[in-house]
Amino acid sequence: MGMSTVLILLAVALVGLLVIEFFYFKNLFGRFLKFWKIDRKPKLAKWLKVAMMVIIMPLSIMVFTEVGLWVFHFVAITALVDLFCFIVRKILRKDIKVLKAISASLIVSVVLTCSVMLYAYINMNTVVRTQYTVHTDKELERDYRVVFISDLHLGNSVKIDELQEICDRINAEKPDVFALVGDIVDESTTKEDMEKAFEMFSSVESEYGTYFVYGNHDDMKLRHSESRRNYDSTDMEKTMDEFSITCLQDDVVKINDDITVVGHKDASFFSDNADNLRLPIAKLTENVDKRNFILLLDHQPTQFEDNKNAGVDLQISGHTHAGQIWPMGCFISLFKTADLDYGYEEYDSFNAIVSSGISGWSFPYRTEENSEYVVIDITDK
Repeated sequence: MGMSTVLILLAVALVGLLVIEFFYFKNLFGRFLKFWKIDRKPKLAKWLKVAMMVIIMPLSIMVFTEVGLWVFHFVAITALVDLFCFIVRKILRKDIKVLKAISASLIVSVVLTCSVMLYAYINMNTVVRTQYTVHTDKELERDYRVVFISDLHLGNSVKIDELQEICDRINAEKPDVFALVGDIVDESTTKEDMEKAFEMFSSVESEYGTYFVYGNHDDMKLRHSESRRNYDSTDMEKTMDEFSITCLQDDVVKINDDITVVGHKDASFFSDNADNLRLPIAKLTENVDKRNFILLLDHQPTQFEDNKNAGVDLQISGHTHAGQIWPMGCFISLFKTADLDYGYEEYDSFNAIVSSGISGWSFPYRTEENSEYVVIDITDK
């Protein structure tokens, strides 16, 4: 399904949702005002009802803002509470005053909303360790450990003063390869924090080095002419050079006789800027010794079939955030905007691992999966 089709379907769904919301809110706010006896003052009730409609309806669909996210969850939870009360009344075949009070007062909805958002905040700010083992038919002199992070979006939930503790945890894993798989910074990350972050990443003592590939947020100049940042990819690459971090842009590095690391430009480079066309994976790997284990770093988990046919053994990606806020992960899977939303899949000799990210974008809340860094042990069969 093409992106234009997805956008059209989303637009139609949004219009339908607004129509449903209008009639639902009209009824809901009427019940709320009646329960709290505000309807006894008709003029005040009228203006309150209009104000609530005008404020809450637009905010309920502005889910990429923090306030909008709270309102969205409040509306969704209120609808579920109403549905629960309706089903119980139908089953018991009688009106129950307690259920009417629960539905109309909105107290339960407020408590549940606060509980869910508290969980989402704690979940986003708790970084867990996720481990996978990848088996390969290729002969390796020994086992290897790759540790990677993606989607830090530095400053959203993980602040610069917290990043060193995460780097210390990663360093304790004793990685052979440490990979930064895109969206390490974004449009809100300051230059000072960017420089400090790469300095901290350099403290991870990986056997064969630290590697970076761009994500769609790392170089906002390519996508947003009004970016608030005062630095670009040139400044980032200068900083990476200073701290011995290898930036891969359609580059291949044979780290030893066993493993070759391939860094693919982000797909956003292909779609947005003709001067930055990324190479097809077959072209990028045509001179790679296929007897080596080929590790592909690509921010967006797409083109699995092409990567498999090109001889890639393991692709590591991020980008999806595993949805971050339910039910976005379901939409990713439904509309096939990524070949894999989250986790580990094996396709014959090709393996793909997609991280939920070590943080998230836009707001410090997560209700889908965990914030994580990923540890991968590669071993021959």
